[in-house]
Amino acid sequence: MSSNSILDSYQCNQCKERHTNLKKAKSCRAQCFKNRHRRHNDIQTSQTTLVPGQVSVVLNTVSNDTIDRERADAIKDQIMDTLNSEDNDDPIMNIFSNDDNDESMYDAELGNDMDIIENETSPLVFDFSQPTPTPDKDDAKNLEFLKIIKDFGISRNAHEMIVKHFNSILETSTCITYRACTPHLSKKLLKRFSGVEETVHDICQRGCMLFTSLSQTECSNCGQSRYKTRRGETEGGDLVATATMIQLPLARQLALALANEDTRADMHYRHNHESSSDGSKTDVFDGQVYQQAKHLFSGKDDIAISLSVDGFTPHNVPGSVTILHATILNLNPMVRYERSRILQIAMIPGPGAPANFWSFMEPTMKELLVLESEGMVVKTPNETIRAKVFSGPLFFALDEMHGLCHGISKQVWGLVSGTYGTDHCFALSSGVRKEIGTAMYKTRNTIPTSFHGDWRDVYKNPGSFKAVDWADFLLFVVPTLVAERIGDATARNALLGLVQACNLLMSWELSAEEQTSIKSKLEIWNMYLESLLTSGKIKINIFTINQHLLQHYPLMIDAYGPPRAYSARSVERAIGEYSRAIKSNSAINVNAGNIMLGLAQIRQAEAGATVMITEARTARHLQYEDSTAGWPLTDEGERVGAGSDSEFWGPLRNRTIRDSFEGISCLSKLLEDFYESKGEECSMIEAAIQTSRKAFVNGCVIDSALNQNCVREAHNIRLQIQVDENRNINSAYSPVYKDFFGKVVVFFEHKLNNKRWPLALVEIAAVRLVNGIPVVNNGQMKPKVVHLADVKELVGLVKSDATINTTTTTTTTTTTTYIVWSELNRGPKLSLGSLADL
Repeated sequence: MSSNSILDSYQCNQCKERHTNLKKAKSCRAQCFKNRHRRHNDIQTSQTTLVPGQVSVVLNTVSNDTIDRERADAIKDQIMDTLNSEDNDDPIMNIFSNDDNDESMYDAELGNDMDIIENETSPLVFDFSQPTPTPDKDDAKNLEFLKIIKDFGISRNAHEMIVKHFNSILETSTCITYRACTPHLSKKLLKRFSGVEETVHDICQRGCMLFTSLSQTECSNCGQSRYKTRRGETEGGDLVATATMIQLPLARQLALALANEDTRADMHYRHNHESSSDGSKTDVFDGQVYQQAKHLFSGKDDIAISLSVDGFTPHNVPGSVTILHATILNLNPMVRYERSRILQIAMIPGPGAPANFWSFMEPTMKELLVLESEGMVVKTPNETIRAKVFSGPLFFALDEMHGLCHGISKQVWGLVSGTYGTDHCFALSSGVRKEIGTAMYKTRNTIPTSFHGDWRDVYKNPGSFKAVDWADFLLFVVPTLVAERIGDATARNALLGLVQACNLLMSWELSAEEQTSIKSKLEIWNMYLESLLTSGKIKINIFTINQHLLQHYPLMIDAYGPPRAYSARSVERAIGEYSRAIKSNSAINVNAGNIMLGLAQIRQAEAGATVMITEARTARHLQYEDSTAGWPLTDEGERVGAGSDSEFWGPLRNRTIRDSFEGISCLSKLLEDFYESKGEECSMIEAAIQTSRKAFVNGCVIDSALNQNCVREAHNIRLQIQVDENRNINSAYSPVYKDFFGKVVVFFEHKLNNKRWPLALVEIAAVRLVNGIPVVNNGQMKPKVVHLADVKELVGLVKSDATINTTTTTTTTTTTTYIVWSELNRGPKLSLGSLADL
């Protein structure tokens, strides 16, 4: 073969230049492809992108003014220990473990990008000045249909089959114009009504890195080529990226939030938030970090966000995905973690953790640099909003979910199980641990679903416990089933102190007194463990990184406010949603990216749509939102509960006060006693009542004992009832509220003196305190009629049949029923009432 024929085979098909070998020809072809791509981008350059007011971004960070460099370096080392610890089995991304060369390269590139941004860029402009398209009835129905498809994780193939089936039925009607949309048309529909747009990036086919520069033609980690020949073409044809991923730019998602009037109004929570002068902390905006950066948030539309990263393995699918997640801290904590409020930016593909994590972060970091230096503009039909974004230094804030639930709670079970030695008084025998697990399982039916955990047998299934299961174990099982089996009072008090501190750390609000209490109880727990180590009763490996970081929570509270305000719970909730939705075995990254885009579009379309199809309420219900509902009065004359959304839910029944309910046949007398306590004239009491088996009170659904259809009891409650403090001493009437516990027998409405009274027939239990936990005393119950406003919350019942050694030769089995609830050990101490007070 002649040399000419060899040179002909090594010709670049782009510039037609000849080369002496195939490698040089491929390199030339890749360079030509990049040059053409760069020219194409130069032609299409556009700067239309936006957001209102100044937008400030807090990346879960502590500023250098708050924590000095030495302390920050120390905490960084602690974080590395946490991520590498055997105790930590959660796949949190180690963002500090990049190769030094990669990190320095990233810093250099970012520095160059910053110089270019400062010299050449202009604000991002997002133009939403044109009226938002309004879906007609058919489009609105299809948006609802797509929401169902997404909510239930229905596959594309199943979606197509459902559409084909139902459209074939709809076509038989001449008066119905609606047709269910196919997956292909769904994409167009969502893009039109959502405004969400994605960007496509080239990545390594093994998931090592994202290519951030046109000059990169192969992966710096594994050497895999960035490009390949287009399918169906011969060698030398057009090149395409070997693998790609999509990202949803953060700036545009924030702009869409600001362009929506309702969402924007909700985001003014940050601007209107006022820190308390008594040192209490209710949000991140009470922490030193925000207070020292507060001058950067000069406008009411400025935005604070947190960015979180976590890795996960989808259900029944090999491989892993890393989620880049954003939370808008401007929203009230009670709504900021709702599914419709949280943002996902990227789903970084596996099969493992990316070798160059920062390359995947670079598009977002560059975007933040632009927002910080030049800002952005959001044009709406009514106004133009100008904004800048402040991004603080990156920092790992302690997360209460991973640190306390997965960390400390597991550690306590390890203590009980003898993992750290068996010579200390926390170690319990296998038989006792089995009793605890059995009691948890048997207790499940008396624990409301509002507790979130599954209440499985911790003895048999500790490996399958999720964060919520470990939280329930720490907060409700340790102070009851575990504490009662620890004989040493000093050890028991130290353990109960730890539980109380962790309970406070998981709360939304911390008073100055509670912050002091947390620090004190954590120090006592740590010193007690040190004393066990000194005496040789416990192994040194009890001092895990989680135990060490436990002492840093008071510092985090000073810097950031309550840990619950920047918790990773919303990330885990999003992970659960994606983990169930991902179905692909071969293209996880593509599947995850499409799901992320679809969910974002559905949520944005829902937020912006003015025509939505809502399900009509089929059950009858009774609402109590006005002053005619017979609400009790405070000392200031205000109606307790008036204006709330309390409701009795159907089915409603017409009964009389002479009927018997769960064996209680004295309702007429109890009703008369109730009205007399309220000062109401009741010489003529109407017999008719309307009963309900279910009520919506204080944000939760409470059943009655008459409702036998529930699998898990939801009728055990905590009440606050006004009683006479001087009842038993024949002195002047002195009203005071006391706490009681019992169960709802039935809800009912009664009319008296032109008022609709929302009431409940309850049975109140005699209660005593054991280790600070209310315990039902001998099963004594007293029936009483109370106002709906007296019902505060659901409680659960933890039943124990503990075997206690009374002497060296005999054992005694006692049955104890503990009362637990979400606010146990939080807020004001119980003012426990007795049956005699009633």
